[in-house]
Amino acid sequence: MSLPSHDRLFIEQCLSAANDDRLSADEMQQLASRVAMSDDFARLYVQLSHLDAALRWNFSDGLRTDCANAGSVEFGAANPSSLGLSAQLPEETPNPIPTNSNVDPSAILGGEQEHRSAFFLGLGPVTSRATGWLLFAILLGVVCVNRLMNSGTAESDAKLATSHSSGTIDLKGGGISSLRLGPGTVNLKLSGIGDVIIEGPAQFDMLSAKRARLSTGRIKMRVTEESGRGFIVETPYGEITDLGTEFGIDLTEKDQAGLVVFEGAVDLRVAEANPLESAQVERLVGGEGVIFNRGGPVDRISSIVTGSVPTFLQNNKGEREGGSKVFRRVIDNSKNSRKYYEVVPGGLHEDALMHVDRPHQWNGLTPVGMPSYLVGADYVKTFSRDGAEQSIEIFVTMGCPSTLYVIFDDRVPAPAWLRKNFTDTGDKIGADAAAWGRKRNRALAVGPGESIDETFTIWARTVSEPETIVLGANEGVVKGSGIGSMYGFAAVPLQDDQSKAKVDATTH
Repeated sequence: MSLPSHDRLFIEQCLSAANDDRLSADEMQQLASRVAMSDDFARLYVQLSHLDAALRWNFSDGLRTDCANAGSVEFGAANPSSLGLSAQLPEETPNPIPTNSNVDPSAILGGEQEHRSAFFLGLGPVTSRATGWLLFAILLGVVCVNRLMNSGTAESDAKLATSHSSGTIDLKGGGISSLRLGPGTVNLKLSGIGDVIIEGPAQFDMLSAKRARLSTGRIKMRVTEESGRGFIVETPYGEITDLGTEFGIDLTEKDQAGLVVFEGAVDLRVAEANPLESAQVERLVGGEGVIFNRGGPVDRISSIVTGSVPTFLQNNKGEREGGSKVFRRVIDNSKNSRKYYEVVPGGLHEDALMHVDRPHQWNGLTPVGMPSYLVGADYVKTFSRDGAEQSIEIFVTMGCPSTLYVIFDDRVPAPAWLRKNFTDTGDKIGADAAAWGRKRNRALAVGPGESIDETFTIWARTVSEPETIVLGANEGVVKGSGIGSMYGFAAVPLQDDQSKAKVDATTH
């Protein structure tokens, strides 16, 4: 069906107005509605707008992406854009819909439209050197809607990503989709499964309703539905089967994959170098993490960083990548362990989790709250079960002049290493130890001074320069006694005028 010439003229006028910043909200709404209602109109719009963009798209130094928050996302297409920032148009001509903050893409599509997949752009500031088309297509955002070949098998609803927020895609059903993400993050919601945070650059493919492939990048996946149990994520080095859990996968390092389990359990099947050999399966539970590659050994991840990054970092990639400024490395002398220490930059506050393997929380003893110097400190989640481990030594590498705090259970006599190297501040903090063991059916309380089960003393040490501090065991604690929680530790950087003035003798 050929379109009247006035349709072509209308599109050309809209594009021209967009280039000159003259396109009104009403004109934009009218254009979007026409695109949604007519395939022929949409095809013509794609042809003209794609040509216009190709002619006018001159980035120079007038455009940058906000790598920390949003990236370019490709859904339902196989190739990256030749322009470098947007998704390349797939062979099936899509129906792009320009939209601004006053236009709801889902409202434009309407409930009567065929099932569609989508991709969106989430880019950073555009300077005055950018063309009007860039302002129209990028700053306002472009949602391109593509009819699926197999109508009724999948539905996606893309919400516009901005330079200040991550994007979200809600994927329902069992359609096969492909997502290619530039620097940034997107939250992919899987109906009947749960959700997965994807941190780019990344390539993530939905192979079936309960199977996906991660080729590059990082993900953090949480299975929230019983029907999602058994979801499988393939990697080049093996596959992970969910057993009702939250876990993360890191494919940013060369020739290896990282896997951490935040909660629940997964089965890891490492790919064999020889395809004829049967792969072994290893079960990992909450608080455990490993590095693996094809046919190679499975090694422990000693520590990860969370809280300041969308997913997680193995060990510490450095402050510029979201790691901790004060905790450069945390490792212990445990053999055959799979447990990881979790470093949380700026994460110590009311109701912060104490351990990687228990839901216990730190809280102020009274409604006043915890000591102010601890609020916002970088802290490390330890292993609750190490509270009775008499041979444990933790090696903490400090990255800058800092005050290091050890938070120690009052039910346990202070060991010699603590008394020798740290000073008792006299300040206390509490622990809410509900939702576990005999208190499993008791909910965790919210806020300071609520449901305090255990009391801890805060010990301090000034570290004047980067060095490795050795922390010891809870001496004398008997396994199975239920008395003696594993301590925690936190740190805050010294101010410039403190780093030389406050040099504690115990640092030498």
